[in-house]
Amino acid sequence: MPGPQSFEPLLKDPLVSDWIRSYQKSKTREDYARALQVVLRKTGLMPKQLLKLELPEARKRIMDIVRDYLDQERYAVARQIQTATKSFFEIHDKQLVFKKAERIKKIRKKIAIELIPSKEQVYSMANYIRKENSPDRIRTRAIFLCLFQSGVRVGCLCKWTIGMVRSQLYPTVKAPVYLKITNQLDTKLSGYGLDYYYTFLQHEATEALREYLDLREKAEGPLKDSDLIFGPARRFAKNKHTQPDRILMIVKAAARAIGLDPKSVWTHTLRKSFRKVLNATPDLDEDTKEALMGHSLPGSRGNYFDVHDIDEIASKYVKADFGPVSGDSRVRILEGELGTMRDRLEKLESIYSEKLKIKEK
Repeated sequence: MPGPQSFEPLLKDPLVSDWIRSYQKSKTREDYARALQVVLRKTGLMPKQLLKLELPEARKRIMDIVRDYLDQERYAVARQIQTATKSFFEIHDKQLVFKKAERIKKIRKKIAIELIPSKEQVYSMANYIRKENSPDRIRTRAIFLCLFQSGVRVGCLCKWTIGMVRSQLYPTVKAPVYLKITNQLDTKLSGYGLDYYYTFLQHEATEALREYLDLREKAEGPLKDSDLIFGPARRFAKNKHTQPDRILMIVKAAARAIGLDPKSVWTHTLRKSFRKVLNATPDLDEDTKEALMGHSLPGSRGNYFDVHDIDEIASKYVKADFGPVSGDSRVRILEGELGTMRDRLEKLESIYSEKLKIKEK
């Protein structure tokens, strides 16, 4: 069982707890609390003492810590310390301003090494656990296909509840599955000025999700509508839901298993794979693509896009081919199956004809 986080005692201080509660995302709260803890430990000060420093002195002490991390080439940590301490001072009505030369710019190293998985690679990763009917394989497949076919952010996926999909999966599966993504599920929507948006799941993800929920009910008993879909992999785990970092580890392991560099693939690249499929879909307008991504439409275009006609958006979504093979390949497979069935039918007719002749004789 995991123990308490090292920064948890710090959260008992009202100066810190009032500040940290202003952030909705748990990861942001943890990262900022950890950054403030580093500053307090290295300066030997308590939160109240840090706030009592004159602003030039506070800036100097923080920059000494930041430069230590820059010397270690730990740019992300250094930048986070600046951002967290600036926020901590601001919420207590103090403006901690770093000089232009001191501000650490965000370095987007990931773009240089990023690999957006193709559809075939996504399915290979979803099935990377070879043992058929393994609980881990069933769960992993459901996670991958739900991320890929819905295009949601991983933090949103971790908050999905049984009630969102139950009536569309039981007693029979209805595809596409409609998913209403609200501000409670994806906090980034408020930044776009959106209250919600709709996305969907096609047949493959729907079947994988149903199989996973059937497995859970068999092991745990009846599930409530309020239960999280992707609870912890282990039944008696301390946390009630899977953290995004856990799913990131699954994605990295799957990428490594199929021969991809795990440094180049992470959960958000699956969202980009979703967009790649939308871009490859003929006659799918740009406004629908943006709506399915949960983006706000620029300018007046939003006034002319009917976000309430969910069935129309769903009918456009199903044109996108999220299946394991391309549309052309699927046609060729069906043609081959039809040819095989025709051959079998001809053989059966021949056998039946021979039997009739024997019977007549």
